[in-house]
Order: sequence, then C-alpha cells, then structure tokens
Amino acid sequence: MEFKNLFKPLSKGDKIGIASVSGKTDCERTLRGRKILEELGYGVVLSENIDASFRYMSGSDEKRVKGFSALLNRSDIKAVIFARGGYGVLRILDKIDFSEIDKFSGFFMGYSDNSILLNLISEKTGKTVFHGPNLSEIDKADPLLIKNIFNGNILKNISSEFIIFNEGKASGVLAGGNLASFASLCGTAHNFEFKDKILFIEDVNEPLYKIDRMLTQMRLSGCFKGIRGVIAGSFEGCGNMDSISELLIENFNNVPVVHMNSFGHGALNNPLLLGTSIEINSYEKRVNYV
Repeated sequence: MEFKNLFKPLSKGDKIGIASVSGKTDCERTLRGRKILEELGYGVVLSENIDASFRYMSGSDEKRVKGFSALLNRSDIKAVIFARGGYGVLRILDKIDFSEIDKFSGFFMGYSDNSILLNLISEKTGKTVFHGPNLSEIDKADPLLIKNIFNGNILKNISSEFIIFNEGKASGVLAGGNLASFASLCGTAHNFEFKDKILFIEDVNEPLYKIDRMLTQMRLSGCFKGIRGVIAGSFEGCGNMDSISELLIENFNNVPVVHMNSFGHGALNNPLLLGTSIEINSYEKRVNYV
C-alpha cells in the first residue's frame, strides 16, 4: 500500500535545491550526487554558498542562512536536499525564518547534523521531511526507493527485517535522527521532547561511553518522558551493538525497542518519513506507517 497526497510529486525536469547549512562541502561528492539527480531527470540548483568555507562549515552563519533562504524563495524549486552533514546547523537555528519554510511547497531531505532542522521544520510547519541521504551520499540509498519517493509512491511498510531489543507494540509520530545532534539541543530553546512519539536515533564514530552520556543527558533533560517506542538505526563505528542495546534497554525499558540497520550512517541509508504516525509491532515482526 502507498500513501497519497502527502506532497506534490516531482515531475521530470523539476528543480531540486541543494542547501548547504552545515559542514564544508566536498566538491567531488557534490558533483557525484548532482549527476545522480540529473540522471533521474531532475534539474539541480546549488546554494550560492556551496563552495564557501569558514572554519569547518560551508561559509559563515550569515552566508549559510542566506543561501538556504534564497532556495526557499525560488518558485521553480520543488524540493530541497541538504548537501552534507558535519556541524553548523545548531549555530543558525535562531536565525532561520520558519515563515519562509511555511510558504515553501516542496519537501526536504537530509540527515546527520541536518536532522535537528528537519524535525523543527516538521514541528513548526507540518512540511514533508525525510530523514534520508544528503546529496553527498545519495548513492547510499536504494535508487529505486529514491525514485519512487520523489514520485510520491511511499510504501506503508517500513521494514519487516529488524532485531528486537525490547518486545512490544506501540504507535506514535516518528521523530528523531542523529543522537549527538539532538543531545546538543539540551538546555537550549530548541530542546526537543518526544512525548507520544516513536524516537528514531542513529550515530557514527562515537565510543560507547559517549552514547551512554548522550542518552543519559537527554533522559535527565526530560526528552524521553512519555515516549512510545524507539527505532535504533545504524551505529556505525560505535562499538558492539549488543552493548548499545543494553544502553537502549536501560533508558527505554518500558517501550518497544527495535534495531534497523538500513537507516543512518551505515552502508545503506534509506529515507524515513518524519512527522508521520508509525506503528512498531514486534509480535507481528513489522514496522509501518499508519
């Protein structure tokens, strides 16, 4: 089964804007991602700061916000994909004009550092957002799946292949993304709470004690109060998954917790539709949109 009317599907020739609001872009990866989108039949509009560099970011805060804003205000751009992750989104959350995003008619896709912005876009505007590959890693997703999503064909079944860490059945709105990025919001005006939500988390190259610290920090900050369930994506380069599962069960011992490795910084990063109700049912071995 497929969703209908979530957003206006892309047509051949439609333009996709590439926003660079985080780390410095890699020219080779940018060109490779651009080629993939063009081979699918879409035009590509690169943000004006795509080649900019300031410390470890793709330009100053002002340049990154200006570049993003310019894409949102172009009527010919039908979707926005973020160029890459890294670090930088946190610095500009208070500088982004969400009323501009509210007027934008297309969808957004990205992950890693960009996941906190995607969740805020979903919460504040209700726009369609996908936790999925940035342009620099768009080849890490199933190309047929990307093509179908751009065409508006979203299968309700997310996955029937997962590892169960904690049995259970629960439903809620899907939210989350990169663990380190969300932990960085604690104590800020943008601290994210997951009450009545299904939390998705993933990370890369973080030692076990840091995973422990970030989960504990978020729990003590009240982020997990009233949570319905948890989907753990890939934890690439973060050590033994059995040890990570212990931490997850310690923090979420009264809700279903499952692990699906095809989402996040691992070898495969398929899109997840955030801001939409999903159901985890470990007894029937399924996770699906509802």
